[in-house]
Amino acid sequence: MSLDREIAHYERLAQAEATPEVLIRLGELHLRADDEPAALRAYRHALELTGVVPDYGGGVDLHPLRPMILKTIEELEQRINAAAGRAAGLERRAALLLRLDQLTREEHDELIRLEVALEVEVHPEEPRCPACQGPMAEGAEAGTVICARSGADGDLCRHTDARRLYACDGCGLVVRAWVERKIRNLDPFEPPLLKPERNRCPHCNGRVADWRRHVRNCPRARPAEFPICDVCRKRGYHRSPLRCPRCKTLVGETPCAQKRGR
Repeated sequence: MSLDREIAHYERLAQAEATPEVLIRLGELHLRADDEPAALRAYRHALELTGVVPDYGGGVDLHPLRPMILKTIEELEQRINAAAGRAAGLERRAALLLRLDQLTREEHDELIRLEVALEVEVHPEEPRCPACQGPMAEGAEAGTVICARSGADGDLCRHTDARRLYACDGCGLVVRAWVERKIRNLDPFEPPLLKPERNRCPHCNGRVADWRRHVRNCPRARPAEFPICDVCRKRGYHRSPLRCPRCKTLVGETPCAQKRGR
């Protein structure tokens, strides 16, 4: 019997004399046909028929199928809501893409966050200086950027000589690497601060808070097997990754994340 004929058969049974078993089977068939709303209707109808029933001791109890039906309904509602949310997101993305060249910065940010959430192709924005909205140029340190203003003849910007700014290759967001020294009075003209991720030891895959302690106590490697950091001259893998807060792309790494002894 084909799937359509079997669905029609159980729909006739449900109309003639609905039972939880018939409705559950009908819901299963609708799921096989990828018709989740129809399956949800069948399970909700089954829920109405699985309330209190008499037990063998002369008392009452809940129908044994009720917990399974409730769980299935919850899962179906989540799937349907997720599908509806994705459809709405794709519709909004399509509307934004129609005027991609005219988007405001806030709308472009919305578009990128939508695309990341939907796991579709990201349309990056051009990296812009957080202070003056001008273009960015390569910084003195490898992989970093600065404001492209020359700094001569009054052509100044607070980020002309900035340090540790990065432009995300995935979405174009300009960010700053977090430092232990607190930056006071952070305002909208400053880029987001990125805190380095805690490293994992490549030998034992454990999370490392302090390399000085881990080098001595690593269960899989001896101290001599750890490299010497070219910044602090201590052993360990001190470079920590920095990831874009908007699209999670790796934007850079700290030269040395090891806390200095006081």
